[in-house]
Amino acid sequence: MAEDSDNDTPITNAILDEVVDKLVKLVGDNGRKLDTDMADFRQELRLLSTSIKNVQTQVLDRQGRFDTDASSASGPSQAPIHKLRFPKFDGSDNPITWLHKGEQFFRAYGTPDHLKVSTAAFYLQGTASQWYYRLEQNQGIPLWSQFVDGINRRFGPPLHSNLLGELTHLRRTTTVDVEECQDNFLVLLARCEGVTKVQQIAIFSAGLQQPLSTDVELAKPTTLEEAMDLARAFERRQAASTKVATASSRLPARPS
Repeated sequence: MAEDSDNDTPITNAILDEVVDKLVKLVGDNGRKLDTDMADFRQELRLLSTSIKNVQTQVLDRQGRFDTDASSASGPSQAPIHKLRFPKFDGSDNPITWLHKGEQFFRAYGTPDHLKVSTAAFYLQGTASQWYYRLEQNQGIPLWSQFVDGINRRFGPPLHSNLLGELTHLRRTTTVDVEECQDNFLVLLARCEGVTKVQQIAIFSAGLQQPLSTDVELAKPTTLEEAMDLARAFERRQAASTKVATASSRLPARPS
């Protein structure tokens, strides 16, 4: 009988209000929990996206391309016919050649700017890798331009106040042949800005010394590469002439 009396208890407005308040509180709590879960999910999604991009830079040797939103935004990039491999750098050489090859790689695969540093850093070894680790720990991930400037300062030749002046004073000598002279010329030229093609030819030719300097100038080369090719050819001719003259001087004199 007691149970029947409990079931017959009338539902008052106070009871209804209490039930409604409980339902509203329950829905509100669940809503806030759902918002928190969604925020956590978005954060995890961003971290996952970053991780995927980092993994992409570590499998370039096998994939040979970048699949990124940034590269697809400007249209599908055309992969080069021949698979390119990003060069490694350990800090033992001048980084300017390594950086140039890296730029060629980035152009070939349409690498976005925000992936250039992480890609290049992955291929650092030895002292260069240790240098970048400390740089990133102290300053964070740099921009590509900052990375280039930093690695040139750390592993490149000492900075000079007058690189153009040093370039114009470069000379071929008895101990420095044309091949070595042009290698030194190209290293300095790569760090000099604003030198025109005509000036490059003139400065290189002047540094060859006589008679090669005049020989190259009379041939009127139109490019630096042509001037260098001519210089090597004239050097070989000069060496051959000297060899013949030396051999002739050693021949016994004819009896009169």
